[in-house]
Amino acid sequence: MNRANFIKSLGAAALIPFVPRRNYIDTKITLVTNDDPINYRTVVHAYDMTLETIMDEYIPYDNEFLRAVTPYERRMTLSNLPSNYDKYEIAVWKTDQVGPWEARSEPGGVAFRRPVPNKVYSETYSLWFPPEIIIDLT
Repeated sequence: MNRANFIKSLGAAALIPFVPRRNYIDTKITLVTNDDPINYRTVVHAYDMTLETIMDEYIPYDNEFLRAVTPYERRMTLSNLPSNYDKYEIAVWKTDQVGPWEARSEPGGVAFRRPVPNKVYSETYSLWFPPEIIIDLT
């Protein structure tokens, strides 16, 4: 059997190179709070065994219509997150406290208070990320 006949006998699969499959995740995140959702930041980390990480921050969208219809709920969409990472973490941070008084270093500087973020929610997923997440902080 010559080489051409051998390849024909293997079928079309032998001619298609192997490419690692990389899918993307699209997730809907719903944040429900007791106060204004604009005070919250949602951070998504994806960790890989090769020490490559990606991080994205989602700030709830704000407008007058949303304040009238759903004053304590915001929806965010996470798009095109690679599905082949080893660990995913979603965390919600709220900045409502202020730190101690600090003086600016410039001459005649004014004392000010720096906001201190506080982690109010965290969830870790191994080898997958859900298509929909509802975070209820009430």
